[in-house]
Amino acid sequence: MKKWIFRILKVVGVLVALYIVVAFFSPEGYKVERKRTIAASNEVIYSLVSNFDEWNQWSPWSEKDSTVVYEISGEDGTVGCVQSWVGDPELSGTGQLEITELIENQKMWYELTMTEYNMKSFGGFTIQPSKSKDSVIVSWSDSASFPFFTRPFGLFMDVEEMIGKDFERGLEKLDSIAVINQEKIDAMQFELTEITFPATQFFGRRKDMDKKDIDSAFFSKNYGIIGEQMMISQAVFGGMPACIYFSCGLKDQVCEVMPAIPVVDNSMLNEIGQNRVEAYNIKEQKALQLDFYGDYNDLDKGHKQALLFLRDEGIKARVSLEQFVTDPTTVSTMDSCLTRIYYLYEE
Repeated sequence: MKKWIFRILKVVGVLVALYIVVAFFSPEGYKVERKRTIAASNEVIYSLVSNFDEWNQWSPWSEKDSTVVYEISGEDGTVGCVQSWVGDPELSGTGQLEITELIENQKMWYELTMTEYNMKSFGGFTIQPSKSKDSVIVSWSDSASFPFFTRPFGLFMDVEEMIGKDFERGLEKLDSIAVINQEKIDAMQFELTEITFPATQFFGRRKDMDKKDIDSAFFSKNYGIIGEQMMISQAVFGGMPACIYFSCGLKDQVCEVMPAIPVVDNSMLNEIGQNRVEAYNIKEQKALQLDFYGDYNDLDKGHKQALLFLRDEGIKARVSLEQFVTDPTTVSTMDSCLTRIYYLYEE
């Protein structure tokens, strides 16, 4: 009998020793991180991740468990605020998130407690600039340490896969909500006016251009060429320089564009002139007008607001026009530089 007990204890001892050895070489913890580039401002993203009241819109766990009930303790959006929950034991279980660090428009950090597993993890969001001025890179990460004697169980769990999928889904939903919120903000930025655009005659140069190549050098070159043709034709200057777009959506990379200068009478140019300068007429018609103050490179914000208005009102307008009302060389800051945007209504 004693021999059997001794053998059992020996086997148990070997197993315990083996378990300890495995624990030494098992993962000490985990860190999962996912990133996504989102076409919204850091302010919009920050408001969605730093306020628990906003989490229900994009949280991947709310989507999985319709029975979960949340409760917020403390002032939402501040350090120390706690969101606790009770849900399906197989899906959400019980736990809480506590905000531990906030850097406005840059970072939100939290401590996560899973009650059933008596486990804590630490994670959060960072918001960084991207290569595009109209988007940011959002990173969501989470990490935890395994107690020594539970480390071998980590060999049988793919934490990266389990949590990673949830983070990817959460960032996907965050993206869709943030873009909608950004559009709403942009749509309130400028004043829109419906007007009657006057009949106007132009000298212009029509070209298919990649949007990235439409810059100050492009305009300077073309206005110089058009100005030469005006002198040759003895055309009288009729207004501020403009740029007419015949086919160019916000997502299009290539568009048909015409740098143009208004003239009193363009009939002197009966045929295409030197360097393919042509006469172009806009008849009197209804139009949408937007006054944009700022850098020319930010004009897409104005166009986006105008296009949202046209879409919501069911109005078609294929031709748009930018008129440079203010000479940039005469202002101390581009915030005072006015560019007037028009969308000409189709009849």
